[in-house]
Amino acid sequence: MSDWEYLGTELAEEDVLALAVPSGGDSTAVVLAGTRRGLYQSSDSGRTWTSLTERLGAFPVTCVACAPNYPQDPTIIVGGPQGVLLRTTSGGENWQASRLEYHDIAVGVLRISPNYAQDGFVLAGTVADGIYISNNRGQDWEAANFGLRDLEVWDVGLSPFWKDNHTALAIVGDGVYLSTGVAMAWRAASNGLEGLAPQAATCFARDSGEETFLLGSETDGMWRSLDRGATWQPVPGMQGRAVNCLLASGRPAPERLLYAGVAEGGIYCSCDEGDTWGPLHQGNWPPVLSLAEAVCWGARVLLACAHEGGVLRFSKAIRA
Repeated sequence: MSDWEYLGTELAEEDVLALAVPSGGDSTAVVLAGTRRGLYQSSDSGRTWTSLTERLGAFPVTCVACAPNYPQDPTIIVGGPQGVLLRTTSGGENWQASRLEYHDIAVGVLRISPNYAQDGFVLAGTVADGIYISNNRGQDWEAANFGLRDLEVWDVGLSPFWKDNHTALAIVGDGVYLSTGVAMAWRAASNGLEGLAPQAATCFARDSGEETFLLGSETDGMWRSLDRGATWQPVPGMQGRAVNCLLASGRPAPERLLYAGVAEGGIYCSCDEGDTWGPLHQGNWPPVLSLAEAVCWGARVLLACAHEGGVLRFSKAIRA
């Protein structure tokens, strides 16, 4: 792990469950980390951290999302156990709580609209009660499970063209589903994925303007769709790997990079829109659970949280 460094003594003994970075520009060095003791923020790309939920007591943060132009819009939404979601519009100064229909269901996924400033849309995925959506910036939530046959949500990806097509891709217990109606109704999109166990998803726009969906599976590597989920093909070079998480960087094409965190240990990267992949590191690595890319002084900063806890930063320049 010589290419990586542990960051922030404040999180050295924490079990970090989620990372989030604003996606609205290249000037931010803000990173948010959800842990079993609460939410932490770094304003220097992960070097130092401060608690944003200290006054709330121990609140396990299982997922976190922030406004795309945070901290200009200081909205943060976090999910936890017992169907609780916390929301702040003051960067953590004050928090409001809301509950989903079933109080004992943990929230494991949060996705915020790329067009959040205009539509106020937020999606929450639960471990056993399906998908909930909010159209008023996380104040109120309603179930959005029409068409889903399984309510165990693993991951959700929102289209980069959400403003125009309102497309979402969801991985649930029995397969992959697609929605083109603001996540209100879903249809199966698992053609060619029979027998797979997908667990991670992301969506990005190719340099040509085409939309691409990526899936990471538990045992069978990575799969890609170039036709909005109608068909899927395996990604060469990633067969047999257990892909825990996927990340499409916030930079526009052609500088966008794609990342995959794998259970066998380590991170793979693609700089050609997912056609080829290679490892970012040398040496042994623990399983990678979450990834985030920040930008500090114009340079990419890749952060990861791994199974053994804490936050790590890739210490070499990442080429575009």
